[in-house]
Amino acid sequence: FLNPFTKNINIRYGCGSNIDIKEPRIRIFDVTGRFIKEIPLSQQEPQSNVVWRGDDMVGRKISSGIYFISLEAGGDIINKKIILLK
Repeated sequence: FLNPFTKNINIRYGCGSNIDIKEPRIRIFDVTGRFIKEIPLSQQEPQSNVVWRGDDMVGRKISSGIYFISLEAGGDIINKKIILLK
């Protein structure tokens, strides 16, 4: 994905194939650790992508800053830092 981003960020993910993954999801946090948004992922698609539009759980646009994307699947967690610029 493009980092920093200004409006949308395309998040590509892969969870492996033929693995029983319960409730894969992407969670987004701000730099203080405050929860911003959760994006549930398809259990049927081992590889796919989602678009995050820089909004919170109720659709409000969030401010510029540093955020962390956390991919949680099958007991594993992968964290990536992203920067939103407006």
